[in-house]
This record gives sequence, C-alpha cells and structure tokens, in this order.
Amino acid sequence: MHRAIHRVLNSGLPVVLLLVLIAAAPFLTRPGLPRGTDAELHVFRAAELGYSLRAGVLYPRWAPDFYYGYGYPIFNYYAPLTYYLANGFALLPGLEVVAGVKAVFVLGFLLAGLGSYLAGRDLSARPSPLAGILAAALYLFSPYILFIDPHARGDLAEFFALGLFPLVFWAFWRLLPHRPPSTPPSKPRWGGVVLAALLLAALILSHNLMALVGTAVLLVSLAWTWVARRYPPAWGLLVALLLGLALSAFFWLPVLLEKDAVHLSLVGPGHFDFRNHFRTLAELLAPSAILDFGATAPHYRYNLGLAPWTLALGGLLLFLRNAQARRRIVLAQFPVGAVLLVFLMLPASTPIWERIPGMAYLQFPWRL
Repeated sequence: MHRAIHRVLNSGLPVVLLLVLIAAAPFLTRPGLPRGTDAELHVFRAAELGYSLRAGVLYPRWAPDFYYGYGYPIFNYYAPLTYYLANGFALLPGLEVVAGVKAVFVLGFLLAGLGSYLAGRDLSARPSPLAGILAAALYLFSPYILFIDPHARGDLAEFFALGLFPLVFWAFWRLLPHRPPSTPPSKPRWGGVVLAALLLAALILSHNLMALVGTAVLLVSLAWTWVARRYPPAWGLLVALLLGLALSAFFWLPVLLEKDAVHLSLVGPGHFDFRNHFRTLAELLAPSAILDFGATAPHYRYNLGLAPWTLALGGLLLFLRNAQARRRIVLAQFPVGAVLLVFLMLPASTPIWERIPGMAYLQFPWRL
C-alpha cells in the first residue's frame, strides 16, 4: 500500500490533478454556466435527452419538444455522448441537468490533463513524469482549452472531444511496435487494443467535426511513425481502429445513410462560411486577452498563447537535438503538423479549403 502511494506521488499525477483543479476552477466555484454562449443550448439538449430517457427511450433519435413542438432529429445527427454523461451526473443527489453539464466540462479538463500527461511522459526517450507534467500544463492552459471553448464559446461537445484526444493519441501510440519487421511479431496487448478502441469510439460519439479532425490527425501520425519505424507489424493497431469504428457505428452509419433527409450539405454563406473565420499570423501569435467570466459575449482572441507555442517549440528543438536519428524522424511530424495546421487557419489556405471535398464542413478554420 505504501509503495503504491509512493509511486503515485512520484509519478507526477498529484501535480497534474492540481493543474486540472486550477483550470476547471470557474466551473467548480462559480454558479451557473458561461452566459451568452452555446452552453445554454447544450443544457436544453441534455434536458431533452433526459426526458426521453425517463420515458423509456434509451437511444432517442428525435427531440419531440424542439422547434415549437414540431420536433427535430438532433440526436440522429449530432454526437450525443456529452448529453448522456450530463444526465448521468444529474442522477447524483442534489444535482440537476445544469450541474450535470458543468460536471462534464470538469471531466473534460480532467481527461485533457491526464491524456496530455501520459502522452508527454511516454513520448520521451525514457518515461519522464516531468515531461508529462509540462505537456499537461501546456495543453490545459492553452487559450483554446482554458478559455475559448469552455467559457467564450461554451461548446461542451467540442471541448469534451478535445479533452479526449490526447488520451486517444496516447492509447494508439502505445500499440505501435518498436521492433523492426525482421524480428518475430509480438502478440498484441489486447487490453491496450480494447482501451484504444473504446477511446476512439468515445471521441466519435463526442463531437462530429472534432472526431473527423482528430481521427485524420491520428491516422497521419500513426502512418508517419509506422513508416519511420520501418513498417513493423501492427495488427493490434488495425484491430483497435476497426473495433472503435464498429462500436460507434450505431451513430455515424445512420448519419451517412440518412444525410440526404436533412440539409447537411448547406454550409454557409454567413456565419458558418469558413471564409469569414480565417485568422492572421499576428493574432495567432499574440498574447491572450484577459477573459471576463461574468461578461456576456466577452472579447477574446483566437490565439495559440505565448507560453504554449514558445515552450513547445523549445522543448521540441531540445528533443530533436538529443534524440537518435530515427527518433528525430518520428518527432519531426509534430513541427510539420503544427506548421500545416497553422497555415490552414490563415487566409492563404483558402484554395485548399475550396478544393478539398468536405473541408467546408469544418466551418471554422481556427478550430484546427
């Protein structure tokens, strides 16, 4: 028992938990939810799902009370996991649906801290709790995670998906073998395969667009690493991907098959036109504006934050300098990916958004 406690204390997890509590403090100490944001919309959806659950409909695809009682197929097309979680928290004594939504925000911070810690720790040449703590701090206190998504936008589903992504990334990276293909393949760790599949399914069920972005980034990262490691056998990785897709197929398959029943193809013009949401490089690299948690529609910047991008760049350069040649090839995907994603937020990337099918569905380049 004492050894287990000692291992936990030395692992850095208590520090990560403290960082999570600091990041989530407004949801733990302030009454209600951010005003003038999508948070209220998510409360309505969670409440509507709760009504259906109490009526015995365990997986509703129709919201009968929406649109003045005419109904709306929101749950058939919009990922529902966060609303189930909110209703689960609302079952606790003394809580209701608003508190349930707040609890899901806090859970998102917890997942973000834990996932980024594990990914940072295990990406080191040798497992390093200090590297994990630094990664958790950079991710938790990046402006989009700390301020913009939970407070300025109140986007529960997208925020929760962003909280899940580091865990998904970590779980799949663990399945990539380090052995060269000439060595006998080892048996897949089926516990890790199941965990990765469950996390991928949870990501898909959290937010439609972030699931597309996150899965695409994950696949590119895995493919890059697989090639850099000279094509080691990765059957466990393939099984986890297919199993994750299969577990979530009850949601995404009807969306694809029934997309013509609604106007999913009508993207823009106006607020949801991606052309109206590009950012300048100066804004992305600018310091954060102090957010007024009590304000309605507060002013904020879609920026990367000075500390996250400078520390991440410095740490990456240090890794590349000290790492072996093959490991440098693996790690090179991160600066390349970061530069590409930043470029896609700039007006100069307009031709890419216009020519690649499906890019317009992402609506807001700054969400990358």
